[in-house]
Amino acid sequence: MPDTVRFLKIIKNSELKSCLRQSLLGKLDSDEILATFFNKEELTYKETFCFTISKLAEVKMSPKEKIIEILPKTVSAFANTDGGYLFIGLDGDNQQIIGFEAERSDLDHLKSEIEKCIQQLPVTHFCEEQEKIKYICKFIPVHRPGAVCSYVCALRVERFCCAVFSADPDSWHVEDSCVKRFTAEEWVKRQMDTPPGFSRRKDKRTLQSSIPPLCPWSWRADDIPGIQQQSDHLSVVSRKVTCSPEALFMEFFSEHERYVELVRTQLGSLRQGTLVISKSWALGIDLPEKQEVILDVLHISHDSLLTLHSFIRGDEELEGDSTVLTDLGAKLKNYCKQTALTLKQMLVSLGGYTRNIGFAIKITYLGHRAVSLYDSSSIISYPRDYYLTTKTARDLVKALAQGLGAAYQGKTVLISLPLKF
Repeated sequence: MPDTVRFLKIIKNSELKSCLRQSLLGKLDSDEILATFFNKEELTYKETFCFTISKLAEVKMSPKEKIIEILPKTVSAFANTDGGYLFIGLDGDNQQIIGFEAERSDLDHLKSEIEKCIQQLPVTHFCEEQEKIKYICKFIPVHRPGAVCSYVCALRVERFCCAVFSADPDSWHVEDSCVKRFTAEEWVKRQMDTPPGFSRRKDKRTLQSSIPPLCPWSWRADDIPGIQQQSDHLSVVSRKVTCSPEALFMEFFSEHERYVELVRTQLGSLRQGTLVISKSWALGIDLPEKQEVILDVLHISHDSLLTLHSFIRGDEELEGDSTVLTDLGAKLKNYCKQTALTLKQMLVSLGGYTRNIGFAIKITYLGHRAVSLYDSSSIISYPRDYYLTTKTARDLVKALAQGLGAAYQGKTVLISLPLKF
């Protein structure tokens, strides 16, 4: 994914795109050879051809039934670089012309299917022209002495003005309690749009940041299992910590001491994984602050979804008013969803995390007792591959460190579970 995003940024920038195109201009000699072959009106069975597979040429030996399967990856690759030729019916191992068997009447239908396949490829535009993918398709007869025995499908693809995908990205989101796949256009927009606050920093750090500064994290190596082995990957994290996890935890409650035991009880029920604690994730990434939120906690654990716990300052007198609590939960649900979405974008764009990310949101009201205002895990189901494994949980911690090092402004603490204080 990070390579894809970098490519999209180059295509969007006219100067960088020009440099990319210029880097491909050393192709003229081979292009002439390919063009000459493409323009032939007929070919001879088992005759040799004098070019090889390259950035400009792809050869396949496939039956006509398999041609449509080949097109998406090859066409998108040529369109995203500087164009190229696909020849189906050539033996690349022996450099011989073979062809595929087909009746002449089948070719019109096949040509129509090829056109349909190419024009349905997902594209995204950064220009005003909004052009379609340009290509030429032809079938060159392959002759044995005295008869046509087969055909070579020859396809010339022009370079595309912007970006072409072989399929919609393997990326999903939850909408109206249903898991839906992002279209290419939706995915590109989410990857390319700078999350709120990322471009408004005083140092003007953007999504292209490659050397993130030290971020205001606090942790101890013995708090997180295996963290010593990960230290090289967590170079953005400050190591100047002398206080205990309990002291770090208590620091967040300097203004809200009466909620300590309620929060400790809620988090104490979590038996494994890592807690990533902040006074407000939204505030740290420049989203509007909600005064009701006193603490945000990310829970990262294998066999679970990445979970955002938001703890809300309560009024004991309102605990029995279900209408007020329902309205408050609805109000804060959208706030938490926006926070989760921005964190997800940051994990991908700045942290380089490439796996599926499923987010659960839990909002807890703290009054005389803890009251659940919202729990998305009880109403939204994710596919199994959105749940963290031991490896992806570890990768997620690394991506979080990398991403927060580049963009986060708040103080954060990592504490391993179970709580020992």
